[in-house]
Amino acid sequence: MPAEDLRETVWREIVDLFEGDEDSARDWMSRPRIPLGHATPAEMLGSPEDIARLRQFIQQIQRGIVP
Repeated sequence: MPAEDLRETVWREIVDLFEGDEDSARDWMSRPRIPLGHATPAEMLGSPEDIARLRQFIQQIQRGIVP
């Protein structure tokens, strides 16, 4: 899947995580996260590998297994 499509997919997943609240999703994207090596989620949108890592983190949050 092209990186742009992956970015769109992960954005939808993040907005879903915040029950449609795009402002909260944008705020979350701009703050460093320890499980992402202190990177912001927005910084993780540059490569398919980083996007996969971000999606895994989102799935962990959804399942309630975030460290």
